[in-house]
Amino acid sequence: MRPALIVIEAGKLNPFSQKLASGGRDPIPVASAGQEGRTLRTNDVARIQFIGDMTTLRRAFVAASIVWAALLPLAPFAASQPAPAPFWYGLALVVYGAGSFICHQLPARSFHSWSAQWPVCARCTGIYLGAAMAAVVATVRLKPDTTHETVRLKPDTTYVRRMSTRRARGLLVAAALPTAVTLIYEWTTGNTPSNAIRALAGAPLGAAVALIVIEALRIQTAGRR
Repeated sequence: MRPALIVIEAGKLNPFSQKLASGGRDPIPVASAGQEGRTLRTNDVARIQFIGDMTTLRRAFVAASIVWAALLPLAPFAASQPAPAPFWYGLALVVYGAGSFICHQLPARSFHSWSAQWPVCARCTGIYLGAAMAAVVATVRLKPDTTHETVRLKPDTTYVRRMSTRRARGLLVAAALPTAVTLIYEWTTGNTPSNAIRALAGAPLGAAVALIVIEALRIQTAGRR
């Protein structure tokens, strides 16, 4: 009996011939070099876009923290300007309006400058000033060193120091203790601490929140490099 011949046309195997040539096993699809290149390029573009988004978000958070802290003492100056002052009145309207959504704005619990009340209370002022200072410190600390060029032959994420959830919670609790002490003192004695004390007590809380947010965004960026 003559052995059966399999005719291969145009260099292509039909599914039956592919299975027969592989010893009865299903053929394993192999991507071409062009397809692999396109896949790698697509992944690289997605990674670069993600890193850019996280970097932009971190910079926006830092800028917003600094700008908002700067507007707090500027708003009473704007509100105290004599008429007509459309620019200053518009600025004051926006800042005081935003402050009304996040603070009770009680006059007795707020700082005053130029015979005008600040947009938020003293405790909120301390929180936002603390966040702004922490944002500046974190930005300076995370600024890349351009004096040396680091070349990595393969991805390595071991250098990324991650802030654990437990550590972040501990930092947040410790930073909130001064504010908690002032609240407990006020509720138990009926005496209200001075605005300066309430602002100083709120500063660590704002700084801790800002550091945690910036650290989380930094880890997301570093983990995709």
